[in-house]
Amino acid sequence: MSYSMSADHYNDPYGYFILGSASCAGCTRATGLCLNILGIPYEHVNENQYSHQWCRVNVNGTYWITDAYGLYCGPEPAPYTHPWF
Repeated sequence: MSYSMSADHYNDPYGYFILGSASCAGCTRATGLCLNILGIPYEHVNENQYSHQWCRVNVNGTYWITDAYGLYCGPEPAPYTHPWF
């Protein structure tokens, strides 16, 4: 998987899963698609903004961060930001 903000479908699951090139928005939407298939509701953090994006999931009252681009999944200790941005 390579990072891109200009490749075809860079901001959707098709770019991530099929074309192998996506932005954090595409990674987040791909993760969100998997969560939807599993019936797990999620929040797309910073959706449609020129900022880092990730999924926020409530599991038994605890919020979890799932960041496919940042390779992080864990409980939300505080407001999350990607370590590279």
